[in-house]
Amino acid sequence: MNRTMILIVCVTVIVMLGISVNAQDEIKWEGTINVTQIEVGAHPKVGERTTKWNINVKWKEIDRVDVQDGDGKLVGQFVRLQDDGSTWSGEQSGTYITEGVGTLSEEIYSGEGNGSGNAIYMGWIYYSLSENDPLANTIPNGTYFFLKNSGADLSFATTCTHNHYYAEGSSTNLTSSVAMAGFFAGKMFVGPYETENPVKVEEIGSNFISYDMLAFDTQVRVIADEKMSGNYDNSIHMKSPGGLDYIRNICTWDIKKRPDVKPIIHQADENWLPMGAKEENTISITAEIEEDENLAGKWEFTLYKVSNEKGYCLNSGEEEGYDFEFVDNQEGFIETKDGENDGEWIIETTETLNKAVVAIQSYDYGAWGKLKARVNVDGLWYECKAENGDDYINIPHDQDEDRIADYWENQHNVYDKDENWDEDPEPSGQNSNGDGISLYEEYRGFEDENYRYERLNPQIKELFVRDEDGLVAQSGFDIASGLRVFYIGEDGWTGEDEWSNSYYRLTVDPEKRVVNFNTSGFGHIVDQHALHVVMKEKGEIILKGRDPFGCVFSTLDQKSPASTKYVAVFVDEIVKQSWKTVELEMNADDKFVLTNEEIEAIIGKLIIVTTLHEMGHGVGVEHHTPEPSGDQMCVTRYFFLASIIVGLAPWPTIYSRRSDCNNSSASGQSCWSQIQVSDK
Repeated sequence: MNRTMILIVCVTVIVMLGISVNAQDEIKWEGTINVTQIEVGAHPKVGERTTKWNINVKWKEIDRVDVQDGDGKLVGQFVRLQDDGSTWSGEQSGTYITEGVGTLSEEIYSGEGNGSGNAIYMGWIYYSLSENDPLANTIPNGTYFFLKNSGADLSFATTCTHNHYYAEGSSTNLTSSVAMAGFFAGKMFVGPYETENPVKVEEIGSNFISYDMLAFDTQVRVIADEKMSGNYDNSIHMKSPGGLDYIRNICTWDIKKRPDVKPIIHQADENWLPMGAKEENTISITAEIEEDENLAGKWEFTLYKVSNEKGYCLNSGEEEGYDFEFVDNQEGFIETKDGENDGEWIIETTETLNKAVVAIQSYDYGAWGKLKARVNVDGLWYECKAENGDDYINIPHDQDEDRIADYWENQHNVYDKDENWDEDPEPSGQNSNGDGISLYEEYRGFEDENYRYERLNPQIKELFVRDEDGLVAQSGFDIASGLRVFYIGEDGWTGEDEWSNSYYRLTVDPEKRVVNFNTSGFGHIVDQHALHVVMKEKGEIILKGRDPFGCVFSTLDQKSPASTKYVAVFVDEIVKQSWKTVELEMNADDKFVLTNEEIEAIIGKLIIVTTLHEMGHGVGVEHHTPEPSGDQMCVTRYFFLASIIVGLAPWPTIYSRRSDCNNSSASGQSCWSQIQVSDK
């Protein structure tokens, strides 16, 4: 190849690469290029002239053009280099001697100079951003080339002293300008040839041109360890008698990429809580390269270790899937693909960006997972760090990683507790703290009888009740016991236990009446049961002992809701006995007359007291012994209805806190102190 051919190639490249897109001018490359050009004389001209250039490189990246395959997947990117303040120094030396018939002449060259200027005419890098890059065999990841520029600011003056030894006084000095010696590093290729961004693989593939610069470099050069390093030593033969025999071109370069890419993934919004069911609930997470807003790359997000709870809260829903997923059809992202493990998904951007925002959908009120991100800048992956230094974040915001949002924990002052904590302290003074619902399950929450969702309060004990006939709701049990009553519907538990019409030979099915049944086992300390309160007719049941107005069908294996099959209130018997008692009192004293409204009020009061009495047994409170004894205001004490009707005794309304209840197996304990909610 001669010089004319080299010039033609350069002109072709100029025409095809006249583009400017997505300018970015902050990414620096720094290093050195050392060029030596040795021009060897051809007979009868003997000797050589050597020109050396040392270039201190400072380059920036000004153009980036994305490459997409036919499916719109981002597979690679071209980056164009431009000088950004390079400096240089050069020198020339050498001697030619020409001897012919009757002649002898000598040419002595010397000169040096330095300066600054645009040392490269053109430079391109190709970065592969995909494991299945269709261009990989044509132009590997990190392939680069660059070539020298020309111009008056890239030259220095040299002097040629020409001596003719057979002609007296014929020595002359001639000063001329020496242009920068040529260099082509890498096998030259043509980058993107149109102004559109992105370009398609097929356009690159069908129009890609690669040149063998035989006088310079013929190898494919690839960036390694973020460095462009290499050398060549090639010659071009001129065979011009009396001129040049050949030109030897020697070039070494060592150029390193300056930026230290430190992408960050921001923590989840501290106030965000996951939701489930039909709630529209997404969270957006941002990852970015903060230190350089002009730096861009392809982003990849991995959602992993996602929770897989049944349903969407502890007692509703039947879904079996994972609780988080990337939002479908996000603009700027390809379709989500599965990761290597269960509960792991990967999504990536379709273009290079400085900042990427990904949206995640929640399907459960206790949804939890981890998210990590990385960015591919110029063919290298950089892992994102969170503000706390971790290479992932938790969703929701959960620094102690107990799968409970810190925001909710801080609201209830339980941040220092783990997911199994169950020490609800209020109301205090009862048989034990806690209600059988762990901290995680209180957080994940329940649906009530009206299908309204609620997270519970870990500071207050909740008692779950299936109140079929509204007896508990009208009784004021929550006020009397201090407990929070959570009313569940017919499908808010594992169903009612089988009915038995006999108090004797009772068995309780432990799999029935369970309220926290939608569990994977995480944060699950016990199957907590609800009390089933129903209105029954006394005549249907074979009873033990007195129990005139109600009965608890319990195995007494433990004094908590787990052992109680039913809480039954005999409203028919209450109505009958109330009328009977009223009539007896009226016969004893003709002056005592009650209206129907007053009698109905007595019946209503007796239903309430009976419900409270039997509910007390459902949470472990025993009768007072001997009968009747103890605090007259206590609903667990037996009493005479007639005494209340004639005003000799008050209507009971409380669970007594007096320690003289003298219960049969709880001597010295108050009724209040016997209350036990947790089945643990």
